[in-house]
Amino acid sequence: MNYFLKLVGWLGLLIGGSFGAEELPSEVSFNEHIRPIFSSTCFNCHGPDEHEAKAHLQLHTFAAATEKRTYKTKSGALKTKDAVIVPGKPEESLVWDRIATDDEDDVMPPLDFHIEITTYEKALIKKWIEQGAKYQAHWAYEPVSNRFSNRKDSAIDELVLEKLKEKGFKGQNEIEEKRVLIRRLSLDLRGILPSHQEVADFLNDNSSKAWEALIDQFLASPSYGERMGVHWFDLVRYSNSVGFHGDQELRSSPYRDYVIDAFNTNMPFDQFTREQLAGDLLENPTESQIIATAYNRLNKMTKEGGAQPGEYLSKYAADRVSNLSSVWLGSTLQCAQCHNHKYDPFSAKDFYTMAAFFADVKQKGVYGGGNNNKFAPELVILPKAEKEKLTQLEKELQSSSKSLSLYKNETKKILAEKVKGLKKESKELKNITKEVEAARKEGLSKINKEVKQVTNQVKVLREKARICLITETVNPPLETRLLPRGNWMDKSGEIVEPAVPHFLEQIKKEGRATRLDLANWLCSEKNPLAARAFVNRLWSMFFGHGISQLTEDLGSQGEYPVNPALLDYLARSFIEGQWDIKAIVKEMVMSKTYQLSTDRAEEMKSKDPYNRYLARQSIIRLNAEFIRDTSLQVSGLLNTKMGGRNVMPYQPEGYYSSMNFNPFRYKPEKDGEQYRKAVYMHWQRTFLHPFLKNFDAPEREVGVCERTASNTPLQALTLLNDPTFVESARSLGELMVKQKGGLDEKVAWVIEHSLGRLPMEEEVKTLASLYQSQLTYFKTHPESLQSFLKVGNKKVEPGLNLAEVAAYTQVARSILNLHEFIVRR
Repeated sequence: MNYFLKLVGWLGLLIGGSFGAEELPSEVSFNEHIRPIFSSTCFNCHGPDEHEAKAHLQLHTFAAATEKRTYKTKSGALKTKDAVIVPGKPEESLVWDRIATDDEDDVMPPLDFHIEITTYEKALIKKWIEQGAKYQAHWAYEPVSNRFSNRKDSAIDELVLEKLKEKGFKGQNEIEEKRVLIRRLSLDLRGILPSHQEVADFLNDNSSKAWEALIDQFLASPSYGERMGVHWFDLVRYSNSVGFHGDQELRSSPYRDYVIDAFNTNMPFDQFTREQLAGDLLENPTESQIIATAYNRLNKMTKEGGAQPGEYLSKYAADRVSNLSSVWLGSTLQCAQCHNHKYDPFSAKDFYTMAAFFADVKQKGVYGGGNNNKFAPELVILPKAEKEKLTQLEKELQSSSKSLSLYKNETKKILAEKVKGLKKESKELKNITKEVEAARKEGLSKINKEVKQVTNQVKVLREKARICLITETVNPPLETRLLPRGNWMDKSGEIVEPAVPHFLEQIKKEGRATRLDLANWLCSEKNPLAARAFVNRLWSMFFGHGISQLTEDLGSQGEYPVNPALLDYLARSFIEGQWDIKAIVKEMVMSKTYQLSTDRAEEMKSKDPYNRYLARQSIIRLNAEFIRDTSLQVSGLLNTKMGGRNVMPYQPEGYYSSMNFNPFRYKPEKDGEQYRKAVYMHWQRTFLHPFLKNFDAPEREVGVCERTASNTPLQALTLLNDPTFVESARSLGELMVKQKGGLDEKVAWVIEHSLGRLPMEEEVKTLASLYQSQLTYFKTHPESLQSFLKVGNKKVEPGLNLAEVAAYTQVARSILNLHEFIVRR
C-alpha cells in the first residue's frame, strides 16, 4: 500500500498534475513558493551563515546556488565543486537529485531533521528550476511600493476582493447587523462595551455617515489610548519590576501614562519613535520627552550580589537590540548575537553595530544600594506649581545650610578676637567665653530650626512626587566590540561603531551616529520594515491575523503575505499619511471587510478555515485586560480615572511569599482604586497576576507582538471564582434586583445589557429557572448566603433582599462566564 501511494506521488511529479485541491501555479515565485520551503528545510544548514554552511553549500542566493563553489579546506588549500542548481535543468541539479531521491542516506533534508518536503512542495521546486530558478530579493527588504497610491477610499476592499477572486471565492459575507458592529468597534478601539445611549443613537442614525461618525467618536475617546497602550506595552515589555533575581519594583508608571497620552493626542508614529529612543537628545526636550526615554530602560536589570557587571551589560544590550528589531524591523536580529543569522541576511556585526547606538545610555551592569527600588537615573515628577515650590524650597535649604556654616565660622572668629591677649586663667576670659557660647547656641538653634522646617516640606513634596527611570547619556559612550560567539569575556573582536544592518540603506553622517539618527532612519524611506511591521500588527488586531502571519518576524522564517499588495498599500498609506496612527486605523475599520458578518459558509470552512483571505470577519477572544474591564463595566463598578500610580486588584494572599528578597509588598486596594482599568495594574514579571496569566497576558520579560489565545478550564474557574468577577457579578445582581418588571423582564434586561443583543426565549427560561433554584437554596442556607455576599470590598446596598441578590448574582455569574461575553465577533 505504501509503495502504491509513493508511486502515485511520483507519477504526479512526473506529469506535473494536480495535488488534491492544490494546483501548481503557472509561474512559480521564489518569494511566495520556494523561499518558505527552503527556509523551513534547507537554510538551517545551507543558509546565509557562511561559517556554518554544511559542505560549503548555500542556497539563499542565485549566485551561491548556481555557480561553482570555491572554498578553503582546513589545510588552506582551495577546492572547487560544481553548482548545485542548473537553471532550466532539474535532472542535472544536485539539489533536485537529493530532494527527489528515496535513498535514506542521501535524501535532503536528512531523516533526523524530522521535517519532510511534501510531494506538492517537491513539484513546486522542480517546476521552479525548470522555469530558470529565478531568485528574488526578500519581499520585506524591498522598498514599499507606491503603485497603489492612487487607489480610492475603497482600496482595502478592492484588494481583498481581488485576492478572493484569485482564490476562487464567490464573494464576501453581508455587512453585520448594527448591534454587533457597534460592540465590535467599541471593543476594538476602546477595550470597553458601548453604552446604552451609544447603541440607541447608532441604531437610530440611518444616515450614510453613521458608521464614520461612530468611528470618529470612539477614536476621540480617552479609552482609545488605553486600549492601544495595552498592545504597545506588550511590544516594548513594559512592566513594574526588573525581572532578574529579586525582581524589585521598577518605577515606570509615568512612561505608561506618556504612551496612553501619545495615542490619545495622535502623536505621529515617527515622532513617537524619536521621543522614546532619543527624547533626551532632542533640542530643549520637555519633561514628557524625557519620560518617553524610559523605553531604553525597560530591559530586565539586576542587583544580585556576585553578578558580573560585564555579563549583564551584554545581556542588556542584547535585550535592546532584540526589542528594537522586533518592534521597528519586524525581524529576529537577536539570532545574530553569536553568529550570522541562519535564515536572514543579518550578520553578527549587524547585531553589535545596532547595540552600539545604545552605548551612551547611562546604566550599571549590577545596581547597588541594597534591595531597594532605585535604578538611577530617575526623574522626580510633580505638578508644575508643586515643582516650582520644591525648587524654591531646595534653594532656601541650600541658602540656610550655607548660613549655618557661615554662622559657625563667624562665631568662632568673634570668640577668638574677644579672648585675644587675655590669660587663660582670668575671670574675664571665662565670662566672655560663656557669653559668646550662649549667643552662639541660640543662633545655631534658630538656624537649625529653619533648616529642619525647610527640610520637612521638601520631604513632603518629594513623597508626593512620582518617579520614573529615564535615559541620560554618558560621554564618551562605552566601547562596543563584536563578541565572538556572543562571549562577553572574549575581547578579541573588533570595535564597532553604530550602524544599521549592512544590506539596508545606511545612515549618512559625518562622525558617530546617535540614537536620534537611528530613530529618524527607522521611520524613513531608507527602512522599508517599520511601516510594514506596524500596519501588519494593526491588521492582526482588527482582523484576527496579520497579512503576514508571524507579526514579529517578516524574515524568511515568517510568512509570505497572503495579500502582499494589500500590505504594501497599507504601509504606503501610513507613510504618505505622515505616520498618522488614527488615520490608518480609521481606514481599516471604515472598510466593508471590517464590517462583515462572522458567519461561515461551507466554502469558507473548506477553502479558508482560518479566514486568511477575509470572506468574513473573525471572532477574536478579548485580551485579559478587557475581559476584566468589561466585567466591571457591566456591573457598574468600573472606575475610569486615568493615569497615576499602579493599582493592585485582589490577588491570592501570600502569592509573593517565595519571591527572592523582594521588599515590595502587594496590598490589594480597599477603595475605588480597586476598580480601575487593568492597564493600570501592577505588573510583576516573575509573579504575574494569576488572572492575567490564565488569560494569556505575557510576563513582558521580552517583547511580544501578538498574544496567543488559549481556551482552558482554568479560565472558566477564574471567571467563576476570582474575587473581581464574583464582586462584579454581585454588583450586576444588585442592578437586576432594582430593575423594574418581573423575573423574565429582568433576565431579558441583563442579557441585552451584558451581551449587546436581544435575548432568545429559551435562554430567558433557562436563566429564570436557575434564579428560582438558587433563591430556594440561599433561603435555606443562610450561612452560605452570608459568606457568598462578603466577597469583595463593596457592601450590598442596604434594604435589598439578600437572598434575591445572591440568586441574581448566580445568574450574572453565568452570563459573565459565557464564551459570548469574552469574545468580540
